[in-house]
Amino acid sequence: MTMQILDKLLYEAEEYEMVDWSAPLGFHPCDYGMNPVGTNTANHRGFYCEWEIADGKLKLERMYVNDSDNNYPPINGDHAMNSAPPPFWGYHGYFNIDLDMSYTGVMAIGRIGRNSPFHIGGIRKRSSFAKVLEITFEDGWLKSVRDVSVKNFEEYTRQIEDECNQWADAIAAAAAEFSEEG
Repeated sequence: MTMQILDKLLYEAEEYEMVDWSAPLGFHPCDYGMNPVGTNTANHRGFYCEWEIADGKLKLERMYVNDSDNNYPPINGDHAMNSAPPPFWGYHGYFNIDLDMSYTGVMAIGRIGRNSPFHIGGIRKRSSFAKVLEITFEDGWLKSVRDVSVKNFEEYTRQIEDECNQWADAIAAAAAEFSEEG
């Protein structure tokens, strides 16, 4: 399965990916009469959002969406433009939604290092990130932040690299054996 594009969250001037949350976020394009449909294997749900914590409040700032009926109504006074950036060619972008959210629950957000092996394939889990924060909200207001990062990310990275190398060696050996038989 192709890795799905995760929503982003801007927190303290750093961009994080939203890994998981304990309750519905309280926003979906269907609530505005849209029927999102994916146009590529990296975004099966047909939309992608960018969120922000501003002055302690969770806000929806931007959304990129592909509607099956080409229906793009205003959201909080913001109108869609047919100019979403890669990899969202063909998607319409809402760039100034500025919608306060009333989310209550816990959200995990993560940051990946530039040279991390986790940029390739698979499903991203909390353990895939160099830095993971658990953020608690009540009625959309930030209540607490807790760092739950993997304590020894370098060692974890080495373990993953070793596993990848073992798989690569096994595949190469199987390919060599196959070509000798053929």
